[in-house]
Amino acid sequence: MAAPHNPSLTVGRIAEICGGRLVAGERLAGRVVRRVAAIDAAGEDALTWCAEQRLAAKIAESRAVAIIGSEDVVGADERGIVVEDPELAIAQVLDAFFSPPQPPALGAHPTAVIHPTARLGTETAIGAYAVIGEGVVLGDGAVIHEGVSLGKEVLIGEATIIYDRCVIYDRCRIGKGVIIHAGAVIGADSFGYIFRDGRHRKLSHLGTVVIEDEVEIGANTCIDRAKLGATRIGRGTKIDDLVMIAHNVQFGPMCIVTAQCGIAGSTKVGAGVTMGGQSGISHGITMGDGARIAAKATLFKDVPAGGAVSGMPAQDHRTELRDRARVRKLPQLLERVAALEKRVAELENSADH
Repeated sequence: MAAPHNPSLTVGRIAEICGGRLVAGERLAGRVVRRVAAIDAAGEDALTWCAEQRLAAKIAESRAVAIIGSEDVVGADERGIVVEDPELAIAQVLDAFFSPPQPPALGAHPTAVIHPTARLGTETAIGAYAVIGEGVVLGDGAVIHEGVSLGKEVLIGEATIIYDRCVIYDRCRIGKGVIIHAGAVIGADSFGYIFRDGRHRKLSHLGTVVIEDEVEIGANTCIDRAKLGATRIGRGTKIDDLVMIAHNVQFGPMCIVTAQCGIAGSTKVGAGVTMGGQSGISHGITMGDGARIAAKATLFKDVPAGGAVSGMPAQDHRTELRDRARVRKLPQLLERVAALEKRVAELENSADH
């Protein structure tokens, strides 16, 4: 793992970064922090945090030099850095310690293949063996890592980062500030066939993919092009690794899609929707704004705005929980039924029944 670009920070500097108050005042401000660690793994050179009351019991056992948390959790510990929002505070501190992957040098690597009609913005960086196709437009500050392939007339927005060996097919549109991690494929044909004359006849996909601003796409995720029109990923949506998004899917802004989800064609996903890991959505389904689908759930019918579903097939989450509770009682119920059957048989065989 690459060394952090800030190998050490003082406790006082960390408090400044996250807007925290030092419980011990200046007495601990000069202590050096060299790493961030979980509460039960932190040594005397480490900072840790406690964002949940249920973990507060572990604070006394932690050897951390400083602990970020809310007033009610760390306010009585002299190592405490008191903040209003511990999760935001630790995110800010992690940013300070984070060392991003080394980008290519500004300009184009000598081994990159760039079509003469491509237009490159200012301060762009293109890594080794990247291929930039005909009519491609790179916005200012775009970073194209090693081995990336950009097809004909791809548009890449300002400050977008595309990591190693991604493939973006012809005519796809990528917005500003987008991050696409290694191995992702954007704009491949979707899985479209009809069965005719004893064979599967392929359907041409004439559409494209539009990735709006500030989207992040995980490693080895695939987003297929539309049959007609555009497959669209809304602004600020975050997609995990190994996700499959089929043709003409429409994602609203600010959605969360975790690993190994599968979304079938023509699905409409509203704003702020959350999808748990390995969940799936059938063809043509609509999820309203703010809807949630639990991990491993399989959705075959629409979900209203604000709805929460789980199970396979997915249903209202509270109904699913009740059904699971009933299922867990089945062994006891079967024992009771067997006992009743035995009693009935005894009564029927009795001479005095």
